Amino acid sequence: MSGIEEGDDGVRVNRRGIAAQGWYVQPISENWSLSAGVSPYLATNKRQSDSSTLNGLFTIQIDRNLGRNWKIFGSFGRAVTFTNKNDADLMTIGLSRRFDF
Repeated sequence: MSGIEEGDDGVRVNRRGIAAQGWYVQPISENWSLSAGVSPYLATNKRQSDSSTLNGLFTIQIDRNLGRNWKIFGSFGRAVTFTNKNDADLMTIGLSRRFDF
């Protein structure tokens, strides 16, 4: 589950919400993998009716292992509204750490 803040474009979109993506991960070498995620995305757009709408979220990601518990990744996501012309693209570059319990 993730919280998403798309930001304010000053015209059509000032949207934020939550999504819970399902992922498919395909290793392409020992340290690299490609993955794709899809989910419903419940969001509120302050520039429209200010009511919650159910949208879609599609993401592709590439990542590289940097050791046993660390990886660096880049992802591209698309928030799809289905009925409006205010879809948004989301790009993320990050570093993640796995915690073993």
